[in-house]
Amino acid sequence: MTANARRVRDSADGVKFATRRPNVTVRVLPLEVGTHAGLDGPFIVLGFPEDVAPDVAYAATRLGDAFAESAEIVGRIKVDFESLESVASSPDASAELFAKEYPGRHESRAGVPPLSVAQE
Repeated sequence: MTANARRVRDSADGVKFATRRPNVTVRVLPLEVGTHAGLDGPFIVLGFPEDVAPDVAYAATRLGDAFAESAEIVGRIKVDFESLESVASSPDASAELFAKEYPGRHESRAGVPPLSVAQE
């Protein structure tokens, strides 16, 4: 196995492991989506109750990291998130993709149950 293949496998394992946490949802963007807002780098919107604090955003780009408190900029980042969410695969479809692309890598870590697709 090449070092690059090992990194890809380890990254996939990390994503699958993260999805076992109740506060993490992974949604895969199909290649057919093409260019999208997420290509500029990761971003986070921290939402707070209105009576506590205004929402803020963080974005990491190749030009550097930035925090935004302006309602206008935070709003634009929320729109970017919504556009990504609208074209991403569902959490179940994303889990199925990982199971298909990375079979046999579902071992449990530290008592965390293996990744599985939700059954209704």
